[in-house]
Amino acid sequence: MIDLSIVVPIFNVQDYLEACLASVEAALLPAFTAEVLCIDDGSTDSSGQIAQSFATRDSRFRVITQVNGGYGKAINTGMRAARGRFVTIVDPTT
Repeated sequence: MIDLSIVVPIFNVQDYLEACLASVEAALLPAFTAEVLCIDDGSTDSSGQIAQSFATRDSRFRVITQVNGGYGKAINTGMRAARGRFVTIVDPTT
C-alpha cells in the first residue's frame, strides 16, 4: 500500500515546475512509499513535458493529462486517482 499521494496541479508553470518536482523527489524517503500525481490541466507551455521527464525516470511520478478545467478540477482529478493512505497537495508556484 502507498503511504502518501502527492497531487501537483499543473497549468502553464514551466518556470517553476522543474524546481518544484526536483524538491518533491529529493524529499521522498526510500522507507516511505509515495506517489506523485502530476495533473496537467491543459498546459500550453512545456509543463507537460517537464512532468513527463520526471515520470520517465522515476516510477513514483505519474502524469495525468486533461482538458483545462481549472485548479479545482485538477485537484479533484488527483484526489480520485490517489492511492495513498494520506494525500497532500503541492502547488508548483508557491
